[in-house]
Amino acid sequence: RAACSWARCNVGDAALAALARHCHSLSTLSLAYCEAVTDDGMCTLAQGCASLCSLDLSGCSRLTETSLIEIAHGCPKLQSLDVGSCKSLVTDKALVVLAAKCSSLRSLNLRFCEQVTDAALAAVHDLCAHVQVRR
Repeated sequence: RAACSWARCNVGDAALAALARHCHSLSTLSLAYCEAVTDDGMCTLAQGCASLCSLDLSGCSRLTETSLIEIAHGCPKLQSLDVGSCKSLVTDKALVVLAAKCSSLRSLNLRFCEQVTDAALAAVHDLCAHVQVRR
């Protein structure tokens, strides 16, 4: 199992593609406030790093719900996800897909994710019985 932290680094999609190609056993990744990361990079990462258990995307302002849906499909072992301050990333639709695909989710940070409704949170709790959500 491997871990990588590029928090607040000028990391972009090319670096994520390299991780996806060469780090299939990556279990922990922090990309907090890596503002150059886009949906293209995250989709590539999700397809190549299915072993991810912990992912920090807080403050990644260029990501949209497309990334979260790809993460849900590509990283079913995900247990911890931080998407705080990702205003465009977290929508009700993406959150419900995440909960349905990542039933082992235990920790979910949704601070400053203003698009999330109470109905979506209820669905998350129904699908992930042991999840702790921070808002």
